[in-house]
Amino acid sequence: MIGSIGALKHEGIFYDRLPLQYCPICRRHEVHPLVRDDFEQLVEFAKGDLASYIQFDDFVDYDEEALRQYQPLWDDGDPKKLVMQAIDQSLDLLSTAKALGDHAWTLELELRLKHLGRMMKRVSTQR
Repeated sequence: MIGSIGALKHEGIFYDRLPLQYCPICRRHEVHPLVRDDFEQLVEFAKGDLASYIQFDDFVDYDEEALRQYQPLWDDGDPKKLVMQAIDQSLDLLSTAKALGDHAWTLELELRLKHLGRMMKRVSTQR
């Protein structure tokens, strides 16, 4: 999972500047675990207030450095650098999986690396 500050529409309400985690492989995304409880409370407040737009950091103070430390990969807006970091991390994990003899994990990581390779080609050709 990759950490980021982004936007999310949840139950008809648009939340901006929200710490998120996402997976570029499976495209799953979720609220960052360090702010999940605050987000759930804010959702209840926003629904009760009939809000349509909430800027998360107007209501919740969070420590971005703590978010970054929690998350091994962080999206700073440089897709090529991010994909390279994901490839490096996956290669490290692949070495570990092979050393442990974990065939299922090895196959999963090889599939991830193929996908990341395709992503690298795409981001390398973008301007």
